[in-house]
Amino acid sequence: MPDRKKIMQMIGLFLFLSSVDGSKLSIPKNDTLSFSGYNWVIKTSDSLVSPGPNYFSKSKENVWVDKDGYLHLKITRREDKWCCVEINSEKSFGYGRYILYLASRVDSLDKNVFLGMSTYSDSAEYNHREIDIELSRWGSPAGYNAQFVVQPWNRQGNVYRFNMKLKDNYSVHSFNWQKGIIYFQSLCGESYAIPDSTNTIKVWNYTRDGIPALGDVKVKINLWLVNGRAPSDSMETEVVVKKFEFVK
Repeated sequence: MPDRKKIMQMIGLFLFLSSVDGSKLSIPKNDTLSFSGYNWVIKTSDSLVSPGPNYFSKSKENVWVDKDGYLHLKITRREDKWCCVEINSEKSFGYGRYILYLASRVDSLDKNVFLGMSTYSDSAEYNHREIDIELSRWGSPAGYNAQFVVQPWNRQGNVYRFNMKLKDNYSVHSFNWQKGIIYFQSLCGESYAIPDSTNTIKVWNYTRDGIPALGDVKVKINLWLVNGRAPSDSMETEVVVKKFEFVK
């Protein structure tokens, strides 16, 4: 006779898989995913944590890579909780160009939504070597919707705020971190290119003292809620990242 225990296990597995949307079955094991040729650790929390504070989820409802290799980040509502998302590179980087290719209208994010890419070191030296591209209105509907930052943000001259107006879904945001200079740029379109009158949103040269020296630096990409506040329109938010690229 067939093993009854094995039959019950197979039935249980079948019922579990049948109850899940087939497009959502690739929840990453070990809380990681592969995107743009790198492995990324997915942040998760059962309680409110920084930034925000917010809840962060590893669910396939919040973060996944589609068949074209695009990364999807989504803020979702589950009962009374808003769940945000953050991924952190396993690889450590250094001097070079950090480029984020976006395929969403990030100029029209809700006033309480934040999208960012940054370098980060666990060492507190050089303000954790944090360099940021931050797309958010910081809760103000009439405020600027983007900024370049070299930490500490509260040092005069370390934040460059601007208003971004896109032509379509595509934009490319980057910084080139070198000894003595960090060059930021945001461009309309799908390509990383030399800025010109047709594609430039903003560029900024940061040459002050305090530029981080080399060290163990990872990359964060995250989508979260400012001060943990719900979106003002009560709508879930999804952002599509076409590609992340690092060039020495």
